[in-house]
Amino acid sequence: MAELKFDPRPLAAEHEIEAIERRIELSLPAGYRRYLLAHNGAAPLLGTDPALGTFVRVRWDGKPAARAGGVALIGDFYSAPKWLEIHEIFRTRIPPETVAIGNDPGGSQFLLVVKGQARGQILFWHRRYAIGEDERDEGKPAGYENVGFIADSFEEFLAKLELEPDDWDVWEAENPAV
Repeated sequence: MAELKFDPRPLAAEHEIEAIERRIELSLPAGYRRYLLAHNGAAPLLGTDPALGTFVRVRWDGKPAARAGGVALIGDFYSAPKWLEIHEIFRTRIPPETVAIGNDPGGSQFLLVVKGQARGQILFWHRRYAIGEDERDEGKPAGYENVGFIADSFEEFLAKLELEPDDWDVWEAENPAV
């Protein structure tokens, strides 16, 4: 595996992380909190060729969003200052136990589970398969119909990152969808 690097960003301040935790009224899982303090939402990158991206596999478990494929490219991850702004945009569109921590180039979101038995898991919310607020029963929160599983923790998520292949057709033939 290529060495994991992060785009340089100004460090996050403890008070910025505390503001996030006050807003969601929960403490962030320790691994993600450490990442924010150390890298302030910098996107994780593999390799040195800027033409090749970094991706992670997504397990859809038979959901319709599986048609989008079994991988998600890493786009932008959110710095502490931008984090609260993004939270306001997505908080009613994603499951209530989750927060958006980054995106892919198409605007789908990487989610962190912040409460419940799955706390700490990293999931992928596919925007094209989301049920809009106007389509859900009134007062019903967003569900998991367009959400795939990635990892049990932020550290595991980072360990699962892969470098985009030169030839996707060859990669897909060698790596069937999960």
